[in-house]
Amino acid sequence: MAAYTDSHGFDKGSAAHPAKGLNRVGYMEVTLDFAKITTDRATAGATALSAGDSIQVLSIPANTLVLAVGATTETAEGAASTFDLGLTGGDVDGFVDGGDANSAGTTSSNGALLNGDNQSHYFAAADTIDMLIGVSGAVTDAAKIKVWAVVVDCS
Repeated sequence: MAAYTDSHGFDKGSAAHPAKGLNRVGYMEVTLDFAKITTDRATAGATALSAGDSIQVLSIPANTLVLAVGATTETAEGAASTFDLGLTGGDVDGFVDGGDANSAGTTSSNGALLNGDNQSHYFAAADTIDMLIGVSGAVTDAAKIKVWAVVVDCS
């Protein structure tokens, strides 16, 4: 199983807050078009994604409180396929466990990484929210999935 840090076919953003000043609450999103990602990875000579691989999808800055994370499947995969959202090297399905890549709609946060009564997750150091692909079923190579997070700049 490999954990890829490149972003062939999509822009995962930078480790910077989406808004500064008085408005410290922000919304981050990235749309993962897996057909484009697959093509761009092949063109770049990068290894093809396989079941169980993870990709970094959202860059979270240091001193950030994450209030919610979710995903919206905009284009179905065409075959049974699930994904997780979480932290590679930690709780890989802490935000979304078993998101359906083959059914259009929204999978919101399952809350496993959200702290008790606070219902949030604090990133003291910059990190990424990662997607584990092909958890069950087909490797995701045709779906289009929007991953989003509601964040608070605590710096």
